[in-house]
Amino acid sequence: MAFGVKNIHRKQKKLEKKNSFDKKKSRGKLSILLKLKRKLREYRRVLRITKKPTSKEFKMIVKVTGLGIVAIGAIGFVIWLVLTLIE
Repeated sequence: MAFGVKNIHRKQKKLEKKNSFDKKKSRGKLSILLKLKRKLREYRRVLRITKKPTSKEFKMIVKVTGLGIVAIGAIGFVIWLVLTLIE
């Protein structure tokens, strides 16, 4: 696992170096096209670094998300219950 992390960091540094702008370009106003190009490069860099989650990771994400939804619903129900009992 540690090798994979080092490899990702190495790729990230390489991409940052490749996508860096010189100081002259970053001074002053940037054209809309240049801003768009910069954003697209950032998005591409993130997509290159990300990976598909394993089934174990995916199941954990689903469980945590479900618990969060249930917790927010329970809080909303308690608030609704208290407000209806006060009337």
